[in-house]
Amino acid sequence: KRLWGSYRSNVYFGMRPRLPRSLIAGLVWVKHSSGRVPVQIRHMCEHGDGLDRYGWMKHDGVSFGEQEIIDGNVIVKTDFLVNSNPGVSDSWTARISAEPRPGTAATPVSLIFYLYNEGSEELKYSSDTETREVDEVFGNIQQIG
Repeated sequence: KRLWGSYRSNVYFGMRPRLPRSLIAGLVWVKHSSGRVPVQIRHMCEHGDGLDRYGWMKHDGVSFGEQEIIDGNVIVKTDFLVNSNPGVSDSWTARISAEPRPGTAATPVSLIFYLYNEGSEELKYSSDTETREVDEVFGNIQQIG
């Protein structure tokens, strides 16, 4: 059994360990539009979102997954890979991208990758002093490290 996986079926993309009250990760994206159309925020799987397609194209249920989400004129792609090292907690990597759907006008999209700790341990972060971009998130969470 792997510790980490895509065990968050209620969101378009999410990762978590098989532990209660632990660290979770996920994706939110926002399509920006001009005019009177409200901003479209995507996070929880909602039938009313009217996506053309979402779901895993490839997923072995254990160690990797590839997903393509078609949201109107935007294609959001998510991939993940879990690396299990004997005697060490699993680690994982995600790749997330958004691109215009071929033959459609480009729409600005913001991708927001988040971490949330359901437990009581504190997470900290460091950021670049010039760009203010987060460089790393660190902490010590029971059963994960």
